[in-house]
Amino acid sequence: MSGGTQKILIYLPEPLIEMVHAMPIFAYVRDHFPLSEITVLAPKRHAALMRGVEVDHLHFFQGRTFFAPSLDNDEDVISFVQKGVFDIAINCCFSFMSAYALYQGRVPKRLGFAHPWASVFFTDKAKRDDYKSLLSLLGIKVGEWKPVLVAAKWNHHRLHIGITLHKDHKISKQKWYENFADFIRGEIPYVQLSVQDCLGRRRSTLGLSEQEIDLIHNLDVLVTDNEEVVEVAKALSTPVADISGFARQDMLLPEDFFYKIKEAMLKPLQERISTDTFFDFVPIVSGNKVYKEEENKKVGVVILAGGMGRRLGYHRPKGLLPIGDQCLFDVLLDKSKGAEKIAILTSPVTFEETKMYAKDRGIDLLEKKVYPTLEGDGVSPEGNGALFDALVYSRFWKEWKELDLISVLAVDNPLANPLDPVLLSTKKELAVIGVERDRKESTLGVLCKKRSSLVVREYFTLGKDGLDGLGYSGNFAATPAFFERVAGKELPFYRVEKKGKVFYERLVIDAFYYAKSFDIIQKNRAECFFPIKEKKDLLSYCEKMNLEVEGEKHESGIFR
Repeated sequence: MSGGTQKILIYLPEPLIEMVHAMPIFAYVRDHFPLSEITVLAPKRHAALMRGVEVDHLHFFQGRTFFAPSLDNDEDVISFVQKGVFDIAINCCFSFMSAYALYQGRVPKRLGFAHPWASVFFTDKAKRDDYKSLLSLLGIKVGEWKPVLVAAKWNHHRLHIGITLHKDHKISKQKWYENFADFIRGEIPYVQLSVQDCLGRRRSTLGLSEQEIDLIHNLDVLVTDNEEVVEVAKALSTPVADISGFARQDMLLPEDFFYKIKEAMLKPLQERISTDTFFDFVPIVSGNKVYKEEENKKVGVVILAGGMGRRLGYHRPKGLLPIGDQCLFDVLLDKSKGAEKIAILTSPVTFEETKMYAKDRGIDLLEKKVYPTLEGDGVSPEGNGALFDALVYSRFWKEWKELDLISVLAVDNPLANPLDPVLLSTKKELAVIGVERDRKESTLGVLCKKRSSLVVREYFTLGKDGLDGLGYSGNFAATPAFFERVAGKELPFYRVEKKGKVFYERLVIDAFYYAKSFDIIQKNRAECFFPIKEKKDLLSYCEKMNLEVEGEKHESGIFR
């Protein structure tokens, strides 16, 4: 780290790919010269890439005079540099014009790349054409060089695939886009496509708007043959399927082409597979204090209902499963009367039928994605861990964030009470209902502490010896602030194998770790927990509640 105040000018390149590669330079220069005044000259068409960059002064140039571009106020760069009286200029460009402008601007120390047509104007020359070598001229030690761009996050309910081709492609691009979109829809269900021809402009003029960068950032995979857009996607951590050489006139694609797209889409999920060893998980064996009930808390209720009832022999959304003269949704909504807001988290598989049920009931519908399997055409919802993104990035959040608490429960537990007065009495950021469980119970996770944080050790990680501790009931309440903190975090995925196919899902319980404070509310299991997962569970529940089930003849098609 160097002391003293100096005026430093960073001159950024015009080609998009080089501009993206230069992005880490600001942090390294600021760290090395913390007291210096840093000014940046950037191409105007790349203004959107500068979001989130912390410098003292930012100016954009555009167009060209004979020797140098001009700024927005029509002042040429040479005059600007002369007036700035800079001590150091870092030229990230490979052009004659930029080097000449700094020379004419009389900057004492001018750093640049050792190209024959420009190096004569530099006082210090990098031996290699990379930014690490350039910064080494200032004694700056550079570690990992990883360009990162800032973009807005939004929630899209379906798998979102972006497609763009280079403008100079010699085929009928519109026809190719149409056919390619049809190919994808036939291979990957429940997909949303964005065809962005505007991303395919020629290299010398390619610039991206904030809207285009935000779009790329929010894609599940970008399909492109444009190397510059590929670099933008990498800097936004967006998966890329490179189709260079595939976009042919005859529309024929390699046999493994869609496998490559799915592979690119699922790679980030695979990298987030949970690797926790559980060695520092301490089981929670009892609940903590209960507060006096408070009235007039504004509470919202979210029902997690993204799955179908196939294990029950019911081929419709599980929330519509008949029990007596009601369905599961009816039972839980009756218990939610008095809530300020109600939402149901669905998936593309359950959305349409749930939407019909929710019509005119004042229910906000949220939706999570389904991801494909690499083998065949199977799909599976991403898991209830999608809840936080789905709600916080929805158009409903403005109203939900004004609530005191948000109570969450699973659709398959008709005994759950989302407005349980003990649960809602919490003064903490998160409150979770725990129930008694047998040590070797194979279908119920265990509430644990990891140091001072709350975690849940899921039942499929317990092994044959089991574990003592309170079971996680699937019912919790949290503040809107907690939801906002968790939204956008990369919760881990779990690898699930079903019928020889591999799926990936994330779980809501992995968000508990981020709670700053929490309560464990211990309840009598018989009063609040009876999950209906299989046919035998439904029969047992109906017997417990004295409800009739007609078995094979049930009009809903159950047990067929």
